[in-house]
Amino acid sequence: RIAVTNTWVNRLIGDQQHPSDLQWGANRAGRPLVRFPAWVIHQTPRPSKHRYTFETWNYYTKKSRLHSSGLFGPVRLTAVARVPVPAVQK
Repeated sequence: RIAVTNTWVNRLIGDQQHPSDLQWGANRAGRPLVRFPAWVIHQTPRPSKHRYTFETWNYYTKKSRLHSSGLFGPVRLTAVARVPVPAVQK
């Protein structure tokens, strides 16, 4: 089994594709969070079901360039040991 992971930056940019449920200020180096939302303070579900991340400073927009991630080829898999796998019982 091979698991490939994206970068945190790409996840932040991906979340920017959905409407924000946070209030942002303005700064030359990004946007600071104005205040913690009630759903964070009261530990209730987030209103935006499609956002995965929460940050207190926002450097990215939905048009930010994605970073390279994943497997960079050529990739070669080499077995180093044979391991018996038990049968799955139904």
